[in-house]
Amino acid sequence: MPLSFMPHAVQGAPQHVRDRSPVYLCSELSEVDTADVFINMQPSVSVHLGNFGRLIEIVPPDEGPRAQARQRWRHFTSLGWMPEGFDASA
Repeated sequence: MPLSFMPHAVQGAPQHVRDRSPVYLCSELSEVDTADVFINMQPSVSVHLGNFGRLIEIVPPDEGPRAQARQRWRHFTSLGWMPEGFDASA
């Protein structure tokens, strides 16, 4: 199985590195962070969500995280976003 590498930058990386990296890994967003796609892996919603063109969330099958995801879904729709759900277990 071949290994592959996805170029990425981490929080605190110089701007020139971030500008050339398709993936930016961080635990907290600032108002200057922007991208076409935001993959949210936190139980909360960033206040800077409007800086992104698309949001992807991966929700585990456990009921606790699913309940939190339902609350975020309602929040997204209240902001005018039109979420789509996909069941990856199928």
